[in-house]
Amino acid sequence: MTILEKQGEDIGTVLRPPSPFRQLLGITVRSMADGRAVVELPHSEIVGNAHGTVHGGAIATLADVAVAMAAASVSPFGLGVLTVSMTTSFLNLGRGLLTAKANVLSAGKSLVNVETTVTDATGLPVAKALATLKFIRPKKAEVPEN
Repeated sequence: MTILEKQGEDIGTVLRPPSPFRQLLGITVRSMADGRAVVELPHSEIVGNAHGTVHGGAIATLADVAVAMAAASVSPFGLGVLTVSMTTSFLNLGRGLLTAKANVLSAGKSLVNVETTVTDATGLPVAKALATLKFIRPKKAEVPEN
């Protein structure tokens, strides 16, 4: 089991500090390896909407983190990726713990296509997203010397 496959902890913090926004929302990366990622978002007051369910923006952010982690796991340049476009379809209200499972569909030299499904704790699909991300080449100063 590699560090990218450890279960039960936020492996995203092992690789690099999470963004303040991800921390604010409470998004946790559970696994990422071989073009796949599993990311969780607990329902809390900070991500809730006026109807008592998870806000669509928080669900879209969860999907974005999931596709980024899946893409980063196949990046030839390290872990840098940027979302170029993402289409999200909301299928049901988000309640409780939400889980996004992302899978790389295709990867080229600079772009990667990833899909994700967000489900609630009962397995009900809450959203589906399809994204294109760009690999980010490290700056020359960031490339390790041998």
